[in-house]
Formats: sequence, C-alpha cells, structure tokens
Amino acid sequence: MKKILLLTAFVISLSQVNAQDDNIHLSGQIGFPTGTFGNAFSMHFGVEGTYYFLDDVAEGLKIGGTAGYNLYTASEDFFADFDFITLAASGRYDFNEEFFGRLDMGFGIALADGASGGFLFEPRAGYNFGEFEVFGYYKRISESIFAISSIGVGFTYKL
Repeated sequence: MKKILLLTAFVISLSQVNAQDDNIHLSGQIGFPTGTFGNAFSMHFGVEGTYYFLDDVAEGLKIGGTAGYNLYTASEDFFADFDFITLAASGRYDFNEEFFGRLDMGFGIALADGASGGFLFEPRAGYNFGEFEVFGYYKRISESIFAISSIGVGFTYKL
C-alpha cells in the first residue's frame, strides 16, 4: 500500500510541473501475456505517468522518467495475480509529427510476497493525434529465475 501511495504522489506531482510543454504523459495499457508464463496469466493491465525533463536533446529526441503500476491477472490454472510498480528511464524519438518510437528501461518492483522484481524493458511505437496517442508495446520484466512479458496496445493523454 505504501508503494501505491508513493506512486500516486509522484504522478500527482508531475501534473504540477511544466504542463504547458506536453512533457507530461499519462498512459493506460491492455495486453496479453507472452513467453514462458503466457499460459499462467490471462491479461495485462498497466497505468503510468511519464515526465520528459530533457526536451529535444537532439531533433525529435526526448529523455525522461516514468513510473507505473502493472497487473498480470491469473488464468484459471494459476494461483494468484501478479503486480509490479515500475520505475524507468524513458527515451522517445518523434520520427515526424505523427509517428514515434519509445524505449523504457528500468526496474519492476514485485508486490507479491517472496518476489523481488527485475529488469524492465519496454519498446513501443505509436501514432500521435496531438493531445492523444495510440501505441503498441512489448513489455518484459526479467528476474533471476523467471521473466514475464506481454504485448498489447495503449492510450496516452498529454498534459
């Protein structure tokens, strides 16, 4: 619960910083688990807040940080849902006004008892509609003994 409150405070604080520059992005994701544990989970849901504090490092390139919450719902054959708090560095490249690519790398903190979490890797590609974006993603969180991954779509609102 403490981690969820810290994440909420972080996302709220982002809304108070530099909102006029479209550097704050709030996103939601839905997808299907893949890989070794693909059959153990039925769906992936995620929410995140991203802040780009280095705007136009090079033409079209932004660098920032992101924090989020991810839930993998258990299938009938598995015993429990699995959830993570994610913290990552985020790099975004705008190919033109419509198309972009993004890469997040960081850490997923497991909230389940006995799990520690692991390295987060999430590339995505999407289309920019101005205030809104739609994207496809692949997300993988690798721990020393397992990796959980998903593929899906998401929606972003830019402040």
